[in-house]
Amino acid sequence: MAFGSGIEWTESTWNPVTGCDKISPGCKHCYAERLAERLQAMGQPNYRNGFALTLQPQMLELPLRWKKPQTIFVNSMSDLFHEDVSLAYIQRVFDVMRRAHWHRFQVLTKRAHRLAELSTQIEWSKNVWMGVSVETADYVDRIDDLRATGAHVKFLSLEPLLGPLPKLKLNNIDWVIVGGESGHGARPMDPAWVADIRDQCARAGVAFFFKQWGAARTRRKRVASWMVERGTRCLRSLECAAVRGTAVAQSDIVDTSLQSDDSIGRAANVLAVVSGSGAASAGAWGAHSAGEDAAADFRNVVRRADRDFARHVEPARER
Repeated sequence: MAFGSGIEWTESTWNPVTGCDKISPGCKHCYAERLAERLQAMGQPNYRNGFALTLQPQMLELPLRWKKPQTIFVNSMSDLFHEDVSLAYIQRVFDVMRRAHWHRFQVLTKRAHRLAELSTQIEWSKNVWMGVSVETADYVDRIDDLRATGAHVKFLSLEPLLGPLPKLKLNNIDWVIVGGESGHGARPMDPAWVADIRDQCARAGVAFFFKQWGAARTRRKRVASWMVERGTRCLRSLECAAVRGTAVAQSDIVDTSLQSDDSIGRAANVLAVVSGSGAASAGAWGAHSAGEDAAADFRNVVRRADRDFARHVEPARER
């Protein structure tokens, strides 16, 4: 487990399973594999088998001991729907999530076909978000499998984005995450792919979250150029919610440094906000309801962000 996870779209991680196998191009530079090997070398008992798939039943009830409500990414170091994880064990994980009703759980898989097969044998509580990873157009069928499940909230992780994803079918999808690949050997992501997905989400009224540019450092700097022109003031956060077509938000403008990739990524995320019922921040999905004034404020911020995106990012992307 981890408190204060570095993953931008969640708060903590919980790993009742560790280890996995590579099944598609997005797995090539798996961060979890590298981390598992380091933890094994450090003698961490949960990683005694390195990145080989290992059930961790001693971790099952950990979220029940966390009393503060939080958003928890389930199996950041594995895939719950791996073929070697039994249905009975998967059901135990879902039972814990059901009992820990004060938390919000995010489950993500590349094994969407098995997810769809087992869906009717899973008790889907409302605090469980189910997502699938799609890295290229060859794997968009995973979205259909996700749509066929009984999950109350369904999301896509288009990360690492390795190619364009035109004409996505976003009906019954609640949230889309986009990000480039990071780490040694990372493959670049074309900003045009991101802008296209952002626009598709805007048209479909689906919440959009931009995580990172990844390896394309020069592109990140271009995206941040509009902030340089304005000085060191930038939008750091845009917390909003898209609940059945009603957008509510809180936003603040703070002084921040442009020296780090993190600040550039945060600013890029603000620029990637979608209009209508879209949302830009992972924290947004946990945002408390606000009144009509907050909704109006949100729409104004969205319009400003969209204007800045068109004025500064689009020209930079073309250079």
